[in-house]
Amino acid sequence: MCLVSEEDFKPILLEIRQVINSVNSKLDALSLTVDDLKTRMNSTEKKFMDLESKLNMREQHSRNSSIRIFGFNVDDATKKDAIKTCQQVYSSILRPILQVAIR
Repeated sequence: MCLVSEEDFKPILLEIRQVINSVNSKLDALSLTVDDLKTRMNSTEKKFMDLESKLNMREQHSRNSSIRIFGFNVDDATKKDAIKTCQQVYSSILRPILQVAIR
């Protein structure tokens, strides 16, 4: 003997189905959001890598016209002034080299 009929379960099952459909819809929306965020992240990572590469190229380019001289002592006041530093390097190092090269 069954105390609960099949008709008694139909409204409960319909409500459960609606809840499941609602949860599925929300999961589908979240999945689309995650996919969109992944796409945006990949795009942002690519832009970041491109900018990083451009920055590296700029840094390398700025070093193309630079020289590094080891063991050349410059006082603190001269170090702070680029023009004075260039003049001291020229008069102490470059001019003697160029004068010998001319002879």
